[in-house]
Amino acid sequence: MKCAFHKGRGKCRMPDCHNQVYARKLCVRHGGKKICLRPHCTAHARGNAFCLKHGGVAKRRTCEVDGCVKLAHANHKCVAHGGGRYCKSPGCSFHARFAGLCLQCNSDLTPLDLRNHVMLPLDDVDFSILQVLAKEFTSKRVHIDGLEVWKDEDSSTQVPNVVET
Repeated sequence: MKCAFHKGRGKCRMPDCHNQVYARKLCVRHGGKKICLRPHCTAHARGNAFCLKHGGVAKRRTCEVDGCVKLAHANHKCVAHGGGRYCKSPGCSFHARFAGLCLQCNSDLTPLDLRNHVMLPLDDVDFSILQVLAKEFTSKRVHIDGLEVWKDEDSSTQVPNVVET
């Protein structure tokens, strides 16, 4: 299934190839993109008949609004001049950020509000796990006689952890 943006694109004409068409009804892999004219070079041509290594030019399109030097996105315009995609949510005029929705309309991207959540007390197992994790971040590991030993930064106590050889 194709997304709304790619639904009109064709498939490569080569048998058993499901890639999107680039040019001449072929995908890039099967010759849809021109190859550098330099002998023995297999890179794709950029900007003219050669790749970037052999004199090709990578053209960066700028916004078509007079005096604007920003890079163009959709409709040959920069985002500030209407070149970006807008949120698909009805009545929303913000720019789309992910999956066609803006940050405010996409609940997956909004930060979790913890003010209305209840914090449950930790049981003994959870507390033990957190202690081990906290110790990992506040201690240094050193190896003494084949033993991995935790050495606290604030004290000289050493606690054996795992035997390694």
